[in-house]
Amino acid sequence: MKNLFYILLFTISACSPDTDYQLLEESTSTEAEDSMDLEAESNLNQDTASNEINMMVNSSTVNCSGEMEGTCLLVQEGDMIGTENWENFYYYDRIEGFNYEAGFVYELIVKKTNVETPLGGGSSIKYELVKIVSKELPETTVPENATEISNVTELIAGLKSDRNLYLKPGKYILPNRLIFQNNISNLQVTGADGAEITGDSKTLMWFQGTAKNIKFNNIKFSAYAGPGTADYGAGLVDFSNSAEDIFFENCTFTNPEVSTNGIKFVSEGTARSKNINIQNCTFVDIGRMAIELQNHTHDGILRFDGVTIQNNEFKSLGLQSQYGMAISLSGAGKNAVLSNNNIIDAKDRGIEILGYGELTIADNTFSAPNTAYNVITLEKDGVGEEYTKNVLITGNSGTVQGDEPHLIEIRQTDGLVYIVQYTFYSGSTGNTLRNNTLRNEGQGGNIYNDIDGGNTNLD
Repeated sequence: MKNLFYILLFTISACSPDTDYQLLEESTSTEAEDSMDLEAESNLNQDTASNEINMMVNSSTVNCSGEMEGTCLLVQEGDMIGTENWENFYYYDRIEGFNYEAGFVYELIVKKTNVETPLGGGSSIKYELVKIVSKELPETTVPENATEISNVTELIAGLKSDRNLYLKPGKYILPNRLIFQNNISNLQVTGADGAEITGDSKTLMWFQGTAKNIKFNNIKFSAYAGPGTADYGAGLVDFSNSAEDIFFENCTFTNPEVSTNGIKFVSEGTARSKNINIQNCTFVDIGRMAIELQNHTHDGILRFDGVTIQNNEFKSLGLQSQYGMAISLSGAGKNAVLSNNNIIDAKDRGIEILGYGELTIADNTFSAPNTAYNVITLEKDGVGEEYTKNVLITGNSGTVQGDEPHLIEIRQTDGLVYIVQYTFYSGSTGNTLRNNTLRNEGQGGNIYNDIDGGNTNLD
């Protein structure tokens, strides 16, 4: 009987309310801590997600105006992604960790953080790259009412006025250079990714007649003629008569073994050319100059009017010639914008201006890891009377090396005497140099004098 009593007493003690409460309290405390940890983790994830955004970056940039003047990326965020609308991104080079390369469309994940006390003039938002989701060439859609081309025979037959051609991927090897003696107008040629027009020739297409409203988009032009060819001053695509409304967009040019230019326009005598546009193109391994506009009649007549060359990539020029300029406006003309171009390893000069006025050279970058060259040169029109007038050189940057003496070189003629000086001569007026941050690791860099007082902000 006593044994039964002790067993019952032990059972009741083991199940006492105080013990149960203590066990319950410990269990509840542990669950609460786990719950708090989960909640904190959830809040952390929510904060991170709220600061991370998806962003699309376009393959080209634009010039910004207003308070944030300069170069802007074109981006899409949120509901804008996938639409036709792009907005200016006013913080170029300020997505930390992101190295933008023109010609590609990017999908990014970016961390966006508010800055409570931004530095003077700084942004109130900080952008940091989290991940590059994709980097792709822009999609090329088949233009409406275009004729699809799949071989070189169809291409040659289709290069006529009032034609809209779409080149399927592949190499279109020309049997010889194509010479267009008759006038051509309203011709549009668009290529799928991988469409290449090539041949064993110094010139692929030669427009000898007048050319009007000609558009090339997303085409690669290449020549593979052997080394040792003469210093041939034409171009892979060459216009030797009047040209108007000419567009090259998203095209690539290469001819490492051929001493010829990428694109050349010649307007001399009775020829006149206007509205020439070269944008978002790549010139790499070029035997001579990349782009040359020539008016060597030397009579002061402005035969070029309206040139836009922007957002292009130039690399390794003048491989077969002493002339390896990225851009040469050689002779009298007016109205041009040369902006946002990246010039690497030009030869002799990066940008050459001879008697061309009313132009802006802005926000270009220069570098010379393997060559030495003058960055920008302004000169009188050879033996002619046209001086360089009303040129704005602003916001250009970069570093070149070697022993080239000048960064921005002003070489004018005074009468019949050719003078090489660091000077604007009388007759060359209205030019402005400002906010250029160019540096030479060799001997270069000069301060410029102004003889007639017509030029300003010479840095």
